[in-house]
Amino acid sequence: GEAYVAHPEYVVWVGLIILFDVWACIPFSRLREQGRAMTFVGLKAMNVVLNVALAFGFGAAGLFATDFGVGWVFVANLIASVVTWLAILGTADRTVPKINWALLAAIFAYSRPRIRPKLLRAVMLYSLPLLISGIAGTANEFIDRQLIKYLVPEGAMAQLGIYGAITKIAVVMMLFYQMYRLAAEPFFLSNFRKSDFVAMNAAALKYYVMASMLIFLGIALFRDVFALIVGRSFREGIFILPVVLGANVLTGVWLNLSFWYKREERTSLAIVVTGAGLVAIVAFGFWLIPLWGYYGAAWARL
Repeated sequence: GEAYVAHPEYVVWVGLIILFDVWACIPFSRLREQGRAMTFVGLKAMNVVLNVALAFGFGAAGLFATDFGVGWVFVANLIASVVTWLAILGTADRTVPKINWALLAAIFAYSRPRIRPKLLRAVMLYSLPLLISGIAGTANEFIDRQLIKYLVPEGAMAQLGIYGAITKIAVVMMLFYQMYRLAAEPFFLSNFRKSDFVAMNAAALKYYVMASMLIFLGIALFRDVFALIVGRSFREGIFILPVVLGANVLTGVWLNLSFWYKREERTSLAIVVTGAGLVAIVAFGFWLIPLWGYYGAAWARL
């Protein structure tokens, strides 16, 4: 569309945001490995608060009305990402070596990067399947919206709006899933050689299901109250909320069950798992969405 083509520089800003977020990934992973939860959460929260505050500030200053428009949202995000990256380097006493900027400049000026083929091969064999499965997993999260857009015979955009609003209510469950993932991954991946790994995994899954079902029931039984979060015109779709919540619960279940193939270094199975999910949501989407609209999309997601 014309609105997108008019601002190709937005792509550059988004690329820079991703760059700094990726640079911060390993230090953040190091914090998780060390069990420094408060530092991890504090830096993540700072990123969100700074991002939102800057966006509101730019809006209050009238910058969104300029030619750069919504690009100022990307600027806010970039500033938050840069500040977070600098802040996590400030925790260098226990995460990464302290930075000697003069030495760093000399390294860049006079040395050539060396690649250790054996180590690189091991890293790629383990992580590349997870990268590919991550792409499929992201597609699983968003393809249902595209299917509604193109498969609903009439009023597709109205149904897409209702579906999007209801899935936003279900984000409470996804937040719990994300908290569980951030805590469980470093725990299991650091204890995977222990003999009681399977027992620990089973216990974690049991308590995850118990906690997630409490959240599920709390939202599903009082969905009329949670419907007040969205606009009046979107509330007609609140009946699909339990289905969407159920799908989010199962996301955490298969995350827990995925630790075994990561433990056995058979990460190629991740492609099979997420690929099967992608095939399922597309197949059921093509079948159910033309019949039931966004209700069919919710069942395809489940």
